[in-house]
Amino acid sequence: MRNIDVEEGDDVQLECETNLECSVEWRHNSRPVPSDASHRREDVDVIHRLILPRVKKECAGEYECL
Repeated sequence: MRNIDVEEGDDVQLECETNLECSVEWRHNSRPVPSDASHRREDVDVIHRLILPRVKKECAGEYECL
């Protein structure tokens, strides 16, 4: 992944690609990311997205796709 700069209130989409179709776990600062209104997931074949609508300051940090 790469570093990105966003403003509070922006919509953010993070993406990772796997070699095979599989499920992935998203982590934020080493903790599992819940699937809820502020964290939406999309999986299409080998492309996996984490969508963060209207980010807040507490969304800052390191995200991982495992």
